[in-house]
Amino acid sequence: MMTTIRRGKVADAPELKALDTVVPRDPTRAEWIDRWLREDTVLVAEVEGRIVGYGVFNHAFFHMSQVEMLMLHQEYRGRRIGEQLLAALEEQADTSKFFVTTNLTNYRMQRLLLRMGYAACGYIDQLDPGDPELVFVKRVK
Repeated sequence: MMTTIRRGKVADAPELKALDTVVPRDPTRAEWIDRWLREDTVLVAEVEGRIVGYGVFNHAFFHMSQVEMLMLHQEYRGRRIGEQLLAALEEQADTSKFFVTTNLTNYRMQRLLLRMGYAACGYIDQLDPGDPELVFVKRVK
């Protein structure tokens, strides 16, 4: 199974919205996907021409580079595609530190981050009530 990582295009929006698990319960996520694509901050992962995941980066976390979103189609989780996508996102960093956040209950993402050399460095309460956001950092430059 060959995975290709490329820049997202506005034309990818319908596929990204279809695989995103948040879109059905929060329509504003679809608006964010459109915005991220227009801002050219999206990388997509394709397997055999099918988009199976996407990641969004920015440089707005206290003027540091960060992953704003990492989403994989449920059928493609556990195949190291997230690892490939995260590595490609790291290449977009323009600062020495790269930050990623994930919910306390997202154990799979936490394992991915630790496997890729990230260190836990804090948490943010009250973003998702009852499920704090953990903050991870990695030196990339």
